[in-house]
Amino acid sequence: MTSHIELLYIASLGQSHNLNDLGKKKFQKLVYLVETLGRVNLGYQYQIHLYGPFSKGLDDDLRELSSKNQVVYVRQNRSYLLHLTSEGEEVLHTADNMKCTSFDAIKRIFDQFSSRSPRDLELLTTSCFALNKLGDEADRESLKNCVTRIKGSKFTAEDIEQSVNEALELISSSACARLTK
Repeated sequence: MTSHIELLYIASLGQSHNLNDLGKKKFQKLVYLVETLGRVNLGYQYQIHLYGPFSKGLDDDLRELSSKNQVVYVRQNRSYLLHLTSEGEEVLHTADNMKCTSFDAIKRIFDQFSSRSPRDLELLTTSCFALNKLGDEADRESLKNCVTRIKGSKFTAEDIEQSVNEALELISSSACARLTK
């Protein structure tokens, strides 16, 4: 259940930052970045999906939080935006008193990436996912080809190149930070 506290915390950050686009897609991408770049193990497994990395376990946990009335989805245009309820705030407040050690890393990643659009996060997380799957064998060209194959013509070659460069830099700096701890 630890990951539920972290999910409630991410939802609360969305509200405190007044995000008007924190829907299912953006939430999935932010959690992926928290786990990948923030090195916070929430235990989710990801597969590539139409909109980038997707975790069925994360989706199930969000449904569970919704059924417990700790989060609620509000339909806005074609999206379902995630909001923390008063019950969720109560659970989070109790956990906050326990000083969750992952909150600092989550906030750092959230602050760094939450202002980006869900579409931008889709491309970035797809690049990070592909880089992690290719591993040490990944060079810039093979990574660009992989992301292009996954995304098709949805993004321009320039957008993909920029995203690949950023993913390489982020994953590299994240690995270096982990080694110095």
